[in-house]
Formats: sequence, structure tokens, C-alpha cells
Amino acid sequence: MSLTALTDILSAQAKALEAAYAAAGEGVPNLDAPFHPSAIDSDPAFIQARHIIIAAANQLIQTVRPAPETLQLEACSVHSTSAIGLAEQYHLADVLAEAGPQGLHTRDIASKVGLETQSVERILRFLATRHIFKEVSPNVYVNNRISGLLQKNKPIEELRSQPNSRYAKGPLAAGVSHIADDVFASSPYLGKWLSEPGEWETPFNMSHKTHSKIFPWYGEPGNEWRMHRFASFMQYAGSLFPQDIISNSINGESLPPDSVVVDVGGSLGQATLTMYKAFPNLSYIVQDLPELEQDAKDYWKTHAPSAPVRIMPHNFFDPQPAKNAAVYFFRVVFHDWPDNKVQEIMQRTREAAGPDSKLVALDSLQEHTCRVDANSSSVVVPGAAKKTVPSPLLANLGIGGTSIFGPMDFQMWVLCNGRERTEEDFKRLGAASGWKLESVKLGAPATYTFTPA
Repeated sequence: MSLTALTDILSAQAKALEAAYAAAGEGVPNLDAPFHPSAIDSDPAFIQARHIIIAAANQLIQTVRPAPETLQLEACSVHSTSAIGLAEQYHLADVLAEAGPQGLHTRDIASKVGLETQSVERILRFLATRHIFKEVSPNVYVNNRISGLLQKNKPIEELRSQPNSRYAKGPLAAGVSHIADDVFASSPYLGKWLSEPGEWETPFNMSHKTHSKIFPWYGEPGNEWRMHRFASFMQYAGSLFPQDIISNSINGESLPPDSVVVDVGGSLGQATLTMYKAFPNLSYIVQDLPELEQDAKDYWKTHAPSAPVRIMPHNFFDPQPAKNAAVYFFRVVFHDWPDNKVQEIMQRTREAAGPDSKLVALDSLQEHTCRVDANSSSVVVPGAAKKTVPSPLLANLGIGGTSIFGPMDFQMWVLCNGRERTEEDFKRLGAASGWKLESVKLGAPATYTFTPA
């Protein structure tokens, strides 16, 4: 492998990306400017070019950097989580936003947030070295394109005095906090949990000394702010889903009028609302636990009071009460659970399904890093073939292709003993529960369609 092979890929894709921005009448993103979503962010060609650039740049770095240094840096990545968590916890982005474009000295930041000046210097220098925040003169910092997303967009005093509503206007900050808090506390216990199986269901349980699953734990006294934080983050995460992925997943145009679509584990029915807007001639059922029933009813009264939607309390480990539905829809449900539990959910659904029912799941697609023969048994499902990846890049485009779904697999492992899955995993789960995986439609997330076996 030559370095120029990687630089040639970088050069070609960078030119393609610049051309895409120019065609859209936009400039290339500037790290010093605030972040603003672009209209071309969801364009498939744009996404592919961006992923290839990230993959090639990272492979180039890993190639030229001494291997011992790479191992040490990867092991030290724990400090990145710590630093960004501290920046969020002490509202550094909000303090700098209030200071304005001239920035603020670390001693003044420290006095506002209750830390020693040296602590603030170390946090901000560490992050600015990684292009999160910018140092405009010695120890004077401003927000940049990345750090600005940590803002919670409320006055500092309000952030301190009202923790339950702290993240109402800062959903991405909520996600960073969740990862730097709950995930960060649980991850170090993975090795101990693997070597000492039995007492604790997950590394999260072991680290927090609780036998409650994480979501019920959020509802326990003292954790209310965590529940609000997670809800804010999930609202943001849901907004990242291209709406056409949800509506296209059920092939609603091919369903007869009044066909029933069941949104299993659907929370308030946000995904159902998207499907209803695309296919108002269908009937819908939103299922989740009883404690969400009233919130779901209120949600639909606000957003679509006349929609043909039924709110049905249901635990998906119990027998499925909605029989012979056209579609049983699961949006990012399965990754919360280990294989035996997913198999149980799918079996309960199969018992209720009719001969023409489909099970549709939106979940990530974990891909092999090596190249796979298109005719081999691991790539046999229609729609699962990926666009050509230029050599010598990893077949899954490395961190460029896996994005947040790479670390998400470990995140689900430590919090829920869940996992992100490969195509083969879904085929196996389907076969064990009476379903046949008919197609995989690539996307973020991917769409898995099952029919009765």
C-alpha cells in the first residue's frame, strides 16, 4: 500500500465535496464558524464522499504514526470523554457564548464556574488541541463549530438552579452528558463483568450497584434529572433519522386502505406520526408500557387529533394482542436487548402475525472490516450490497463508515447487554423465531424486512 493511494483518494473526494457545496451555493464548513445544518447533509453522494474522506484520512494517520504511539493514544482516549464531560458539566460553552466573539480568559471562566484556573486551562487546552474550542490568544478561548454544540442555551444561573430542565434547549449536550456520565461510569466494569458472570445483569448494574434496568433506574428518586436528560437526547437522536427512511420502510403505497401498522415499543408514536403523514389511509396502533399511555394520548391530541391511531399499552415480551397486522414496526428497539430477548420479542410477534404480515425493524447494520465476496453466504440478502469502497480502505470505511454506530455497540453492551448487529445476526434471529429476512435496505439506520418463514 502506498501513501499516495490514500492521498489520491483524499484529493478526489475533497474535490467532489467542494463541488457539492459550490453547487448548493454554500462554502466548505469553517471550524471557526458556528455549526449550521446544510441542505446537502442528507444527500447520499455527499454522505459517501464524506465517509470516504474520513476513512482515508484516518487510515493515513494510522499508517504514518508510530504504532506504539497509536496504541497509547487509543488507550488514553478515556481522557477525551472525561474532558468533554467536564466541559459540559461546567457549562464552558455557555459561558463562552455569553462572553461573545472576543473570548474569555481562563481565570474569568474559572471564577464563573467555580473551578481553579489551572483546571479550566487544562480542560480547554486538551479539547482545543482536538479542535473542540479555539484558543485565540494565550489562555483566551472562544467557541467554534464543534464546541458551540455543547451549549444548553440558557443563562448559567438557570442551568445551575433547575437541573431537571437543564437540557430542554441543549439536546446534544444532553447526549454528551449521558455518555460522559452513565456510559463512562459503566464501561470500565466490562472486563470485570465478563470475568465474574452471575450477580449483575450488565456492567451498568455492577458499576451502580443496582439490580434495576437502566430505564426504570432513571425513574427512581434522585435520578429524575437523568430521565429528563435522556428524553432530551432521544428527541435529538430521533430528529437525525431521515423521515423518508421511516415512511419508506413499510412500503405503505402497496398496502390496502385500512391496513394495520403496529408501532411496537413506539414510545409516544413519533415514528407513527411520520408514517401517518405519508399514508393517512392506513390504520395505526402505538404500543408501549402503560406509564406512557397518557403522554401518548396527549401527543396525538396535539399533533393529529383525528388520526386513526389507537394507543395500546403493551409489554413486547407478553403475547402480542394485535393479531394479523400488515406490519409490525420496531424502530431501534432490538439493539437494547441481548439475542435471547430479541428472539423472544420476535417470537411473540410471530405468534400474532398472519401469513401476509411483515416485521420491519430499523436498526444499524454492523459490517465486516474485510472485503466479502458478493456471492458468499454473508451477502445474500437483496439490498445488502454496499457501494464500492476504493482500495486500500477498510470495507466498512472504518470510523468513516461506522460513525456513532461503532461505539454505540459497546454503549449498548455496557448499559443493557444489548448490541448492534450484522446482517448474519438478524438472519439467525429471524430463523430462530419463525421469520425469514427478506431484504436489508441500507441507510442510517438500515431497514430489515422479515416475512413469516
